[in-house]
Amino acid sequence: MKTMVVATLALLAVTSCGGGGGGGSGGSAVGGSVSTGDGDVGLAYSNGHPITVRTTEPTILANEAEVIRLVNDRRVAIGKNALVDDSAIREVARGHSYHMIVHSFFAHTNPEGDSPGGRLSRAGIGWSMAGENIAAGYPSAQSAYDAWMNSPGHKANIERDGWLRTGVGYQYDGNSTYRWYWTQNFTKP
Repeated sequence: MKTMVVATLALLAVTSCGGGGGGGSGGSAVGGSVSTGDGDVGLAYSNGHPITVRTTEPTILANEAEVIRLVNDRRVAIGKNALVDDSAIREVARGHSYHMIVHSFFAHTNPEGDSPGGRLSRAGIGWSMAGENIAAGYPSAQSAYDAWMNSPGHKANIERDGWLRTGVGYQYDGNSTYRWYWTQNFTKP
């Protein structure tokens, strides 16, 4: 049985909005390769919206790795297991951050109706438990992490028992609403 853990409240620098759960459909996934400027869309919906984004951009990878380090340091400090950094989950998280920028939304459920678990499943990632934290408007890994740790729902996701794998997706666009977008997905296979 699959369990969708709260797609924890979305966090913005100035305002907050509620997060969604649920399944979703909204179009079939097809392969594609569309440049994002910082990577390529690996898997997309039939309407061209991204599901996964691949990159080798050092700044993006370093920001993502820093969030994972901060989360794992916290988990270990409170006696929890460190999470495995999963590149496939990172691509889904990065795809969601990019999707929020280019299609001007900020939510756990995307315009196609997919929740975090739905996006993970579309990318071929199996899970029995899945969750997500998102943030926008925070210019550094530390500031996004700090905001999550100051929010009870986000902190609970970071500290939750049962998680084994994670992936963080970071994207920046100076012309977008919040400029910096962060997504962290958590899974238990």
